[in-house]
Amino acid sequence: MNQIDIGEKLFPMAGVSLLVLVILIASAPALMTKTSTKVHLPRAHVVETDLEDNISISIKKDGSLYLNDKPASLDTLVRAVKRLEEADTVAPYYKLVIIRADSELDFGRVLEILDSVKKSGAKRVAFSVIKKKGS
Repeated sequence: MNQIDIGEKLFPMAGVSLLVLVILIASAPALMTKTSTKVHLPRAHVVETDLEDNISISIKKDGSLYLNDKPASLDTLVRAVKRLEEADTVAPYYKLVIIRADSELDFGRVLEILDSVKKSGAKRVAFSVIKKKGS
């Protein structure tokens, strides 16, 4: 009677499982981010992560503005955020608006965007930051 070597079957499967795990860990930051606009975010001691559906406003170093990865202007921002907020049938005007501003950007520009978002009727606004090391 031939004995089956279980290690011969188990080790290749464990190797494939380990490879899949490494790929998932490496791609997790990209999967967690809902926007692809590259912004150098400031660092903070407290960082909260949330996986709910949100509205993302990105402001690049040169001052260009993006609403959910699409170029936008300050004039159209109020109407666009209001339209996206109203489209939420579960809780209108309760969607989280995340402002992702470059850390080297003039703070006055960021406040101007915040003011526009508040004028649109948004109730929940947050700034995106990166957690400081050692905190």
